[in-house]
Amino acid sequence: MARIYRRKTEVLLVVEEIILEIVFMLSVIISRYRNTGQFRGLNVENVPKYRMADRIPQQIEHMSELVEMSDTDCFDNLRLNRDAFNRLCYLLRHMGWLANGRYVTVGEQVTLFLSVLSHHLKVKVVKFHFKRSGQTIHTYFHNVLRAVLKLHEVLLAKPSPVTDDSTHPSWKHFKGCLGALDGTLIDVTVPEKDKARYRTRNGTVSVNGMGERGRKVVQFIFMFVNRKEDMEKLLKHVL
Repeated sequence: MARIYRRKTEVLLVVEEIILEIVFMLSVIISRYRNTGQFRGLNVENVPKYRMADRIPQQIEHMSELVEMSDTDCFDNLRLNRDAFNRLCYLLRHMGWLANGRYVTVGEQVTLFLSVLSHHLKVKVVKFHFKRSGQTIHTYFHNVLRAVLKLHEVLLAKPSPVTDDSTHPSWKHFKGCLGALDGTLIDVTVPEKDKARYRTRNGTVSVNGMGERGRKVVQFIFMFVNRKEDMEKLLKHVL
């Protein structure tokens, strides 16, 4: 017991010496700053103060540039024109039960949601553009996502099976079939250092993708590529 007590005493003495050295260094630094005169004549009232209200005009201006100026700007940033954007907001508000937040409207919630999806932006980038905190972006992104999932009855493509009396030359032999599922090579443009990973046995630079569509030519139901980063690039160019 005496040995343990002696060790604890030695440790406490070492800690006390370290604290005294830190206090001494801080006192030296403060005295040097005082001697340079940086603390002299400092008026606290003249120090600029940060206010959250100063960000509101910037937020309004950013939203106006995205969804009110022109269809071109709206489509380039959100992959929707202004009419489609307003229709989506209406559906999410009345069928997805998406409501205005305390400081964030439904329009801004949908805008930041589409910004992340359309350009695969990180939360840090979105919060800089929208002048919001990362927690706000994260919260409202998932709110809109849940509202979109509630619209699956409206937004999800529902292919109709081939009927028994179908006379279509391409589908009459596939009774009850919902669509077609096939894989294909999609040509891609990648940096020179990454071309070796995407080069096929035929010498082309491409990725292997799988798609499912209904009987209508433009009715795509499902699409998948074999790499996560390739799927992100595909969504970025398709949306």
